Amino acid sequence: MPHHIFISLTHQDTKIAEALREAFRTLFGDFLQVYFSTSTELEGGIKSGEDWFQWIVDRVQQCDFALIVISPASLYKPWILWEAGAVAGATLALNQGSLRKVRPLVYQIKNDQIPSPIRDSKVQFRRGDRADDMKSLLKEIVNDYKQELPTERMFEVAQKLDETVRTYIQKVETCLLNAPAIASPAVIEEWRLRLEEVMKQSRFSEVEHTHDWLDIAFGREREGKPQPLDMRIHTRLAELYMKAKKYPKAIEQLDLARQLAPRDIFVLRMLGKAYLDNEDREKANAVLDRIQELDKNAFVHNAECAALQGRWYKSGGDLQKAEEVYASALNHNSESHYLANLLAEVRLKMGKNESAADAFHRALAIIEHLTESNIWTHATAANAAFFIGNDQQASKHLTHIKSLNPDADSISTIEDGLKGIATHIEHGHSRLETFLGALRQ
Repeated sequence: MPHHIFISLTHQDTKIAEALREAFRTLFGDFLQVYFSTSTELEGGIKSGEDWFQWIVDRVQQCDFALIVISPASLYKPWILWEAGAVAGATLALNQGSLRKVRPLVYQIKNDQIPSPIRDSKVQFRRGDRADDMKSLLKEIVNDYKQELPTERMFEVAQKLDETVRTYIQKVETCLLNAPAIASPAVIEEWRLRLEEVMKQSRFSEVEHTHDWLDIAFGREREGKPQPLDMRIHTRLAELYMKAKKYPKAIEQLDLARQLAPRDIFVLRMLGKAYLDNEDREKANAVLDRIQELDKNAFVHNAECAALQGRWYKSGGDLQKAEEVYASALNHNSESHYLANLLAEVRLKMGKNESAADAFHRALAIIEHLTESNIWTHATAANAAFFIGNDQQASKHLTHIKSLNPDADSISTIEDGLKGIATHIEHGHSRLETFLGALRQ
């Protein structure tokens, strides 16, 4: 009857497990059978549709010992420690102390990085990426089975041992060289900063190529079904794709972020905007409903949520409802020049020039009391000054905007806002051309 070895590993370390299995097969043939662990995120010897939990229990009960692969990848997988504990527990329960053992194999990590349940236990670990350690381990395993192995096989194992270890080490070195990046906090932060730099320098055309490199680094297939990686990465990629006007790709990234944080209203708000940018009102409405479900006051208390809902109504031609949303939200956010500007703009479209002027004056009053300014405070002030007839003041604010080095997308948005106002006032377009150069120079 063959004996069994159980290897506990993460999916990213599958190639290491295959190298181990090949080494055992070379030395022991069919005498030893090797099984891999599995779960919803791991791969191994389990068959499709089989109960993975029961599969592991069966392997633990049957195996003579378990090799626990501890690598940079497994440091972030508590699953590995669970399996190590399962093997140790089975050893105690069955009162088997000789062959049934936990044998940790460590790859490319320092001693102080080894998970404490293993590091602090009496279990001896070996360096799976060192030839001398692996040779010692294999000799130890051979000794465990010396009563069952024929003399000829023992002699054959001794002859093959050095070459088997050399071949194994070569394969492991290749595995580790090509191993995907680990989604550790440090690595994720490095990639976040790289994406931040693309955003800061307005290199939006590079986002797809940068995304490809990220997928290469983490071993993620672009052609396959995307899997969540890290919320910071997905939201930043989504922002870059939206700047590049690649809305379906932005939506894909926000869907991944949503899987990681299903109740995050900030993510939902971005997703709703991406759907509207992609002219998908039905899915945008589903997002609005979800926000409402999570926080019934979101569209009153939060200016950005109110802006999203108002935009949804405007895109469907319901200007009256949009006005109500903006007015209600401004009533609860009395210092929001953003909402005052949105309210003024929708009233202009409704032909309510007098009440639009009131909203623009309110926006100016709010901005005058602000201690800090940015592109969008100046843009709002330019809108208001233009509408009430102070073109000189509008030009001054546009000059301030230009000095802040806005990206092309922001300039386009500001120009569109001014052009929208121009259609509702006398000689608007000719007046606008006299001072719009302050933004374009």
